[in-house]
Amino acid sequence: MQDDMANAPPWYRQFWPWLLIALPGTVVIACIVTITIALKHPDPVVNDDWFKDGMAINQINARDEVARTLGIQVTVSPDHTQGLVLRMRAQQPLPSHIKLHLQHPTRHDADIERIVLLDNGIAQTGALPLGDANHWYMSVESLPDETPAWRVRGRWETGSESLLQP
Repeated sequence: MQDDMANAPPWYRQFWPWLLIALPGTVVIACIVTITIALKHPDPVVNDDWFKDGMAINQINARDEVARTLGIQVTVSPDHTQGLVLRMRAQQPLPSHIKLHLQHPTRHDADIERIVLLDNGIAQTGALPLGDANHWYMSVESLPDETPAWRVRGRWETGSESLLQP
């Protein structure tokens, strides 16, 4: 028994102690990575006026109903400038400018909002920083000072043509 102990390699040259050290070590490293990610990408803060925002939803949805009664449709397609081409149809004359809002599916800081010129029912956005998102939530709406106020929303798959209807 004494010979076995004398011939055994020191503990730091054996497999089992390092395995037992590695298991909690990986948990510590994973915890540090998780904390780093959480600190670099915090969740957005909840608005203090959440009740007012909830009550305003009915007013906001009224714009969708106005777009439905006006028969507004928007066809969205990509163009060669890494931007979008919007083609609008309606039962009444279209405004000269519209507001385009692209909402990133996961990152609030990547949202895009533009006021674009509408010429004969066609608007071109120019280059947009679309990044790596496979789809965007899109809304096309009248400017805040125009009446009647309307909005058309939908989901746009990056690189494809989509029809937005109220």
